[in-house]
Amino acid sequence: MKWPRVALFLSGIGLSAMLAGVVYTARDTHAAPPAGVKAAIFFEEGEDQERFSLAELKEQLKTHKLTLRDPLHKKEKNYKAFALHDLLRLGFENRWQSDKYSDIAFVALDGYQALGALPVLRESGGYVVYEDLDRDGWEPIGERKTDPAPFYLLWTGEAQGPKGVYPWPYQLQTIRLLKFKDQYPKVYPAGVKEGSAVHQGFTLFRQVCFACHAMSRQGGTVGPDLNAPRNITEYRDEKMIRDYVRAPSRFRYTKMPDNPNLTDEELDHLLAYFRHQAEHKSDDESTNP
Repeated sequence: MKWPRVALFLSGIGLSAMLAGVVYTARDTHAAPPAGVKAAIFFEEGEDQERFSLAELKEQLKTHKLTLRDPLHKKEKNYKAFALHDLLRLGFENRWQSDKYSDIAFVALDGYQALGALPVLRESGGYVVYEDLDRDGWEPIGERKTDPAPFYLLWTGEAQGPKGVYPWPYQLQTIRLLKFKDQYPKVYPAGVKEGSAVHQGFTLFRQVCFACHAMSRQGGTVGPDLNAPRNITEYRDEKMIRDYVRAPSRFRYTKMPDNPNLTDEELDHLLAYFRHQAEHKSDDESTNP
């Protein structure tokens, strides 16, 4: 069934909550699914939204039984799941392969967003889990023992772990097909040449920061907006930003991961993007879609 799209706030893993003087717990902030809510997935494309219950998904898609070492549980797990490609074809037919779009946002019950670029999502290995076979109900994830229901996206390839470009959201509720620069024009550095320091910084921001942080009120909502009402470079010096982004654990007890693999050049690019955004800020009420 289709009906007008319901807007959801987007949030996720933080890049640098401390930069605004706030501590966030990133993925472990997921709340438990509301009691009595039946599992369903919503597919969103433009103004349309389509809902499939778990029962309907089971009727139309092949179920796969998976056995793998789950990096979030840090042990071997057994699941029932749908292949991600089968699910995307059900919700979007072949449109998710079109050049009209660039990304898919996987949105959790609390609004957490995991963004996946379409070239990545076209790879095999993605599965959407709907049942934990090792116990009644779901085994909780993380220090806060978060229930991953109703759905959990994971990847089976050795190089497809959660610390890279592959989205691993749990409590998955909504799958949104989008073109990034149209959906989030205040985040995208329009008019900037691809390959420039600013554009490379934007790419890094999108991969590492966007799930949590916004630019001019578009983007993640778990961490602070890094451009409005003031840009982060206007109240934190660049050395502080570099040090914190690379190793937040040296400054605060936080669930935000360290980024020791970020090079000086990558941080140069990220700061170039921040400075560019400072010159193109907007704080009107056109926020997340």
